[in-house]
Amino acid sequence: MPDKIIWAIYFVLITVAVLFIIERTYRRYKFSAEISRKIAHVLTGLNSLIFIPLIDDALIIALISITAFIFLLVTKTGSALNSIHKVPRKSFGSVIFPLPFLICFLFANLENNAIYLYLPLLTFILADPAAASVGLRIPMISYTIWKQTKTISGSMAFFITTFLLSLILINHFLGPVISMFLVLSFMMALLSTLIEAVSPAGSDNLSVPIVQLILLKFIMILV
Repeated sequence: MPDKIIWAIYFVLITVAVLFIIERTYRRYKFSAEISRKIAHVLTGLNSLIFIPLIDDALIIALISITAFIFLLVTKTGSALNSIHKVPRKSFGSVIFPLPFLICFLFANLENNAIYLYLPLLTFILADPAAASVGLRIPMISYTIWKQTKTISGSMAFFITTFLLSLILINHFLGPVISMFLVLSFMMALLSTLIEAVSPAGSDNLSVPIVQLILLKFIMILV
């Protein structure tokens, strides 16, 4: 059996196990779905980012992503995964969660540069939970866009996380002079934060990675 298929099997088994444990814990201890959703977001996201380069096959990754999308779409109307679906707001973020991984993988292969995989996906995996956590714990200065209430403190957390990720990864993969990558990282963080703020109903799970792919392509032209 080819290694990429073995890695794919490992990935699916680990992902299912993580979701099962989170769902059982959520049902037993009755904590907020917002918390269990963010835990699932980070754990399954990091797991995906680890295994995608190991699988390294567009067809397999597309099959897994589309299957996961259909599965999440079906379970959203039932009670099988309340730990990630049952949040007190209208959101499709949990359903579209698998799609950025496929899009970023394809783009990284097309451009032959791993930064298109790692920066948008790490931002997607880490910045959004950081914003939600800070926004809930320190709800400083609320604002409403598209009937969604967010906080300045949450947006600041998103910006800082994205800025730090951009600093590290742009420097690692592109290695421009320090003055340039500081400016590029600031631009990436600022525009990503604005897109996250105006994206309705969890669509930032898709809009932020796509915008970052476009920005990275623009940056590659500059450097």
